Order: sequence, then C-alpha cells, then structure tokens
Amino acid sequence: MQGFLYDISERYQALQTALDAQTDESAVALIADALAAMDGEIETVCYNGIGYIKSLEAQRDALKAEKKRIEKLVAEKENYIGRIRAGYAAFLQRTGRNRVETDRGNISLASSTATKIDDIAKIPRDYIKTTISEKPDLESIKQAINGGHPVAGAHLEETTGIRIR
Repeated sequence: MQGFLYDISERYQALQTALDAQTDESAVALIADALAAMDGEIETVCYNGIGYIKSLEAQRDALKAEKKRIEKLVAEKENYIGRIRAGYAAFLQRTGRNRVETDRGNISLASSTATKIDDIAKIPRDYIKTTISEKPDLESIKQAINGGHPVAGAHLEETTGIRIR
C-alpha cells in the first residue's frame, strides 16, 4: 500500500516539477492535462483508502467488543466455578470426608489463610509499604517548551496524520 501511494506521489511531483520548469505553452498544456488526470486517480485512491481504513477500524472495534464480551464470560465462568467449588467443600464437610478419590481425579478439603484488612488507618506504619513512582508530566513539559523554556531531555515533535470523518 505504501509503495503504491509513494509511486503516485512521485509521479505527481515529477509532473509538477516538469510543469514548473516548462516554458513551451504546448508542453505546459500537456503536463497540466496529465496533472488534472491524476487528480481523479488521487481522489479514487483516497476514496478507496478511506473505505479500507474504516473497514479496519470497524474490525478493530468489533474485536474490542468481542474481547469485552469474552472477558465478561470468563468472569462469569470463574464466579460459577467458585460457587461450585464452595458447594463441594460444604458437601465434603457435611459428609465428614476430607478426601474422595475417583478415576477422574481426587477432591479434597484444603485450608488456606488470607489476610484481610478491616481498617487501613489502624494498621501500624511498620506494616505499610510505600511505593513511589515517577513519570514525566507531559502536559507541563509541552507548556514550558511552547512558552520558550527548553526542558532538558525533552523536545516537541510534530507529526502529521490523517483524520477521516
């Protein structure tokens, strides 16, 4: 795709350069006609490109929606598995068994301990982890540079893109 667009733009620029350098009126008219003919080609290429980009964006959006739907299904399945496991734990406890062995596998009661915080404000400082993270404040750096104050280790970089509406 990029090579195709590059070829068209190279041909257009070559014709424009030839037109600028030409003094013969008949040659100017021929080159101007060739440039005008390319306008239609450029419009067609852009028309097709807009369709292609919109198609890719629609596919991306559909994939994002599908990812969200699947993540919801996974969470629901995890919750369901948790309820089933809790039911079997209660079942084993009520029947007085710690372990049942079958050809499919073994099921047994297992104990674990989890630390739960009731009120973080009451936790002594010795048991609190402090984490510090640093990241550049991009907006204030941009404002400083735009205001004529260079910021060591940073610069503004202008990029050109397209907007499709």
